[in-house]
Amino acid sequence: MVQIIGSVVLVLCASPIAARLSPEWWYRLAAILAGIQFVVSIFLLPETKFSRPQTSSVQSPELEAVHHAEVREAASKFPPRTWLSDMRLWVGRPEWNKGISLLQVK
Repeated sequence: MVQIIGSVVLVLCASPIAARLSPEWWYRLAAILAGIQFVVSIFLLPETKFSRPQTSSVQSPELEAVHHAEVREAASKFPPRTWLSDMRLWVGRPEWNKGISLLQVK
């Protein structure tokens, strides 16, 4: 969303700025904005890899009650989320073998 808003603002401001900036400065400006967006995303995007029960991905009426019971149990077991808990690099042990298997060509 930030990138779209930034692109729209740059398009609106392009005509007066284009006369003053060389083409290489447009690339520099895009690199600066991408760098800012990267740094901001580090602090605002939470970690999303958590252990979830198998029933959370199955959508059948029989397992719905089991899933809700597991969710209530998990909610009572863990402390509430905070900004610092969202900023963890990973939760639990890292699974490096999954990253290596992603890079293997089949």
